[in-house]
Amino acid sequence: MKQFLRYQISGTVFIIWALLFYISWTLDIYSNGMPDEFFQLFLSCAYDAFHESIWILAFSALPIGVLIHQFSVIIKNLFGLRLLPALSDRPRIEILNGFELSHERTQYITEHISNLNSFYYVRVDNGLLAPLLAFITVSFIYGYPNIFLTTLAVIIGFITLAYVPRIYCELKQYYSCLDTQ
Repeated sequence: MKQFLRYQISGTVFIIWALLFYISWTLDIYSNGMPDEFFQLFLSCAYDAFHESIWILAFSALPIGVLIHQFSVIIKNLFGLRLLPALSDRPRIEILNGFELSHERTQYITEHISNLNSFYYVRVDNGLLAPLLAFITVSFIYGYPNIFLTTLAVIIGFITLAYVPRIYCELKQYYSCLDTQ
């Protein structure tokens, strides 16, 4: 069930970024470069867009989130696992079968590995892929969005992804706990 919530959140993040990029693209045309006009138009368009598209958001967020997650899995499997094998979604079965671990300890460690992988996917899906795919979608359809929102998306993505190395280190520590038992 938590996967569906994660997919719904990823899809919602994509839709919100796409709407923000679209609104900023639209307002760059009509605001004549005036910051006050841009801000007022932005608030007005944002209210209208979110108010009118709530049903689109509700029904399309889950499939979009699943698609974003699949991109994340492909990236992780093609690049991440070759370079960083500790990013595997589950412990190698030979580790679990080769040692006499107490059932509770094994369950505790594998649950933490699963949670860390969920944290990884949430950060990559929402911090990198959702804004990037929204930017690409809006750029392809309408043209280049506002530089302020593009910069904001990059900063948010960087902040969100900054914790991924720590997740990797924790995963390695839990795998080493399984290896040493």
